[in-house]
Amino acid sequence: MAKLKKKLFLAFSAFLLAAVLSYCASIPVRSLLVYLTVKRDHRGWSERYFQKNELLGFTAIPNSQAEETFRKGPDVPSRFDGNGFRIPLKKPHPPGRRPLILALGDSFTFGAACLAEESYPYLLAEQLQGSEINAGQYGSGLAQMVLLAQRIVPRVRPDYVIVQYSPWLVQRALSPWGPTQFVKLPQPFFVRGPDGSLTIYPPVFEVFDDFTLGEYRQGDGGAIEFLHFTRNVTFPFLLHDDWNMLKYGFRRAARKIPSPFDDPNALVQQVYMSLAKLSEQHNSEMLILLMGCSYGEMPESFKGLGVTVVDGRASLCNRLETKSSEAYGQQYWHWYGDPPELIDTHPNANAHKIYAEVLERAIRRNLEK
Repeated sequence: MAKLKKKLFLAFSAFLLAAVLSYCASIPVRSLLVYLTVKRDHRGWSERYFQKNELLGFTAIPNSQAEETFRKGPDVPSRFDGNGFRIPLKKPHPPGRRPLILALGDSFTFGAACLAEESYPYLLAEQLQGSEINAGQYGSGLAQMVLLAQRIVPRVRPDYVIVQYSPWLVQRALSPWGPTQFVKLPQPFFVRGPDGSLTIYPPVFEVFDDFTLGEYRQGDGGAIEFLHFTRNVTFPFLLHDDWNMLKYGFRRAARKIPSPFDDPNALVQQVYMSLAKLSEQHNSEMLILLMGCSYGEMPESFKGLGVTVVDGRASLCNRLETKSSEAYGQQYWHWYGDPPELIDTHPNANAHKIYAEVLERAIRRNLEK
């Protein structure tokens, strides 16, 4: 019996040692893959602009400034206020000036690859001679949008709440993980509560936020830089993510963490209905802005909400002389150089200007009723 125990102990020890050695050997390989991606893909940020948040997963660092970087073309600066919301670099609208517009969404609402002054929330506020809260958050889904609305609407009572609808916002809300290239990005997601109702489950662990990639995008690319990158970036976040994913796997197996909600249609109906009710309770007019889809793809449940739906995509398409996906991309995406080269597929300044125009028209039509 003693010999059997000794053999089992030795076998387990050998297995454990092999696992540790294999894991250690995987670190430089995985680090190299990340490093090469960073060097080849200059889409990102000049420095760390985000920090972990126990409710939202992550938010922009309050009172900070960073620049979006691209493979070609100029960097685009972004500035954030004390709440981590995007504001113009030099001349923000007077805070709280009425009418006050709250914009909820992801990077499309944020104005990715555009200046804040070129984004539709700023332009709409300018046209209405009011002010805006641009609560668009990179990588957000419906869960973050609901949490932000619940926090902001009762406190500031905006005159207008512009809520983005895009199909990917729904998919993000049904997953514990946000879209990202490298680190795991835990995010809030919808689950069924004990009584079967829809509820938001918080991020399953804290995101690793103690690194920046900007200096490595522009570095010399030598072996010394790679070793520095591994020590300061990939080694810490791989340890963090791997350890937390291991704990997450055990917690899921033990059913300590519920499965994501599994009915996208019901999710859309309940989320946008709750946002409409929240807006109504605080005397705010809610409008839905369709981005990345058209009216024909709009959920049927929107028709019973009693709110205005603005078809942003159709508004863009209607301005095209030639109705084609190629013409759409040429007119509304980001291009740089001669001949023009595609840099980014987020809506460009021209698209945001049209969004603001059609939203203003919808608001003024409602005022005339």
